Amino acid sequence: MTIRTSDGNTVVAAVHGGFISFADNKLSLLAEIVELSDEIDVQRAERALERAKSEADASAERRADVRLRAVSSR
Repeated sequence: MTIRTSDGNTVVAAVHGGFISFADNKLSLLAEIVELSDEIDVQRAERALERAKSEADASAERRADVRLRAVSSR
């Protein structure tokens, strides 16, 4: 998820599960897990993706892929 703040900054995060609501020009996010792209360990995410693929764990593969996409959007 890419968030553009009112002061012009951009925050990129990997969001796993939850709900998004937009009302009255305000965004609300209730998520199970949110990882800021600056805090994601790329090597760990790559290892998690490879492990998920080898174990045929689709959920883990999606989570790892979301992390890597968040990092590439920095």
